[in-house]
Amino acid sequence: MSDRAKRAGPGSAADRQRVFVALWPTPEVRARLRVVSDDLARRAAKARQVEAANLHLTLAFIGSLEAELVPELSTRVHSCRSDGFDWVIDRAGHFEGARVVWAGGPPCAPLVDLARRTRAMLDLMHIGYDRKPFAPHVTVLRDVARWPAGEFRISPEIAWPCKGPTLVRSEPGPAGVAYVPVTARSGSC
Repeated sequence: MSDRAKRAGPGSAADRQRVFVALWPTPEVRARLRVVSDDLARRAAKARQVEAANLHLTLAFIGSLEAELVPELSTRVHSCRSDGFDWVIDRAGHFEGARVVWAGGPPCAPLVDLARRTRAMLDLMHIGYDRKPFAPHVTVLRDVARWPAGEFRISPEIAWPCKGPTLVRSEPGPAGVAYVPVTARSGSC
């Protein structure tokens, strides 16, 4: 245990990690999303672009979790694979309340099933998560109070090959927060 963790005591922030379960894009999808994000940023004054390395599709947001649970959760998340499918990103829009611009597409059945299975696994492990209905999207811009462009089409569409979820840890740093996939051990869902 680190000196910081010892000083902080049990149950402190030093003993916890901020995590979420996500689909992690391929380098090709990440590059295409960055091009879309650059285009959208030109339409929104003062918007903050999400760093390309942080782009993802959240299946379940957990938040603060005991650090000792992270390795087991990572193993279980990693083993929740699917046969593979493509999720098509074909539009962008704005969530006014959250003040974000998103890129997304229709919720295909395999994607909805993967989110359902991921959340069921969290329920079985008694791990709490944000229970908002699953709305497949990738946040590309933040701090967007007004969005005059409305919802519009992304052309050409982005086909995102999906195989399974990844547990991702949020790591604060001097340049902001970085999202880092947690490496999994072998195991079953």
